[in-house]
Amino acid sequence: MNAISTATLPRSAQETSPTPRAPAAQAAVRAAAGSSPQEVEATVRRYVLAWHIDQAARLFRRLGLKLAVLLALGGLPAAAEVRLLGDAQGTIGLFSAPQAAAAMPAVVLVHDSLGIDRRSEPTVRHLLQAGIAALEVELHAVSPDGADISSPFEPEADAKLLARARRALAAEHGIDATRLAALGFGRGAHAVALMPVVDGQDWAARVLLYPACAALADALSPEPLASHAPVLVLHGDAGAGDPPRDCASLASRFDDMGLAASVIHYPGAAHGWDLPMAGEHGESFMPDPAGHGVVRAVSWPGLAEMSAAQAVGFIATVPARR
Repeated sequence: MNAISTATLPRSAQETSPTPRAPAAQAAVRAAAGSSPQEVEATVRRYVLAWHIDQAARLFRRLGLKLAVLLALGGLPAAAEVRLLGDAQGTIGLFSAPQAAAAMPAVVLVHDSLGIDRRSEPTVRHLLQAGIAALEVELHAVSPDGADISSPFEPEADAKLLARARRALAAEHGIDATRLAALGFGRGAHAVALMPVVDGQDWAARVLLYPACAALADALSPEPLASHAPVLVLHGDAGAGDPPRDCASLASRFDDMGLAASVIHYPGAAHGWDLPMAGEHGESFMPDPAGHGVVRAVSWPGLAEMSAAQAVGFIATVPARR
């Protein structure tokens, strides 16, 4: 049976604000009002420099440079290990792991069409704090300027990438191969929902964030080799969010296939609530996971933290798959 629940935050928690590493220069000017012209200029220069550092960190992180990755992930525990993970075919993704004495679970984070971006930061932080490693992957190569965000659905290519990720994690020292899960953002959620078992080993859990529930329900099929791991769907209902009935229908489709599925509905949340704010009102546009142009996303930092904690809590409590 599937479970559907509703999670809410106070409206005050929905107010967007710049991240500490990318403050708004306009706010800095207001804060420095009444000071000398030299002090105002110094304040603006300091905050503009911080913004450029943040943008550079995002760019270099996309390129896979470790030093910039460490900068971009400044909120990670000090003991966390961050490096690239690959196999004989090349680099697979960005690997982050806490220091642990025993074998730890791991999660493959499958990014949206935009590639690796800052949406994953709260989730990675919560995973590491829970003693779980993370491997962030892109379904297709994305240029640093984001010009090639078009990502046609290629289930076979997606499955091959996830199989490579799983095998690489299973071979990694200190990883418990019986507790490997996957989490997908938008377009990445489709790949996670459709992924097969690998070498006869099923996944422990799957989390789908704003997956375009109706389109995903149409794509599901009871393949004999498909994963039977339990599923958690997280979605909003505002703007380009998923209507609750669509995600309830998706959960029913999983249920019809004999799979455990739960849904958490966030009233008032739009698509991509975990994307850090862009612009004065925290709005931006992202590729539609269903493949129909772009959708409007509205940043909600408080919900990003809560949804990350709920996703990690779900993953941490599922049993091992042997």
